[in-house]
Amino acid sequence: MFGNFRGSGSAFWMKSVDGNTERLYYIGDGNSFIEGEPTSVEMKWDLIDTNSKDAEQEEYWEKMLYPDAEHVLEVAKAWSLNPMELEEKENVGEYGYLGRLKLK
Repeated sequence: MFGNFRGSGSAFWMKSVDGNTERLYYIGDGNSFIEGEPTSVEMKWDLIDTNSKDAEQEEYWEKMLYPDAEHVLEVAKAWSLNPMELEEKENVGEYGYLGRLKLK
């Protein structure tokens, strides 16, 4: 799951595998939810982590990255596909593109 809302400055992504949340990153509206370890695409950024002890320092907030739509799309591309590139994909089909789905 990926998304952002420019009006509130919110950005989020979530990765689940077989029903288990491996990574959740949400920042915006004065709230944050962060679970799991950053993935390789996230490690190149200094993303805000409100769970960090460093977040107690005022200067922390000045040097950290507030993710925006471009970051969300880059995570989407690294984990599955960038929805802004769907027109370039072949075999998308009438009903869109379906990622990995495991039915039990």
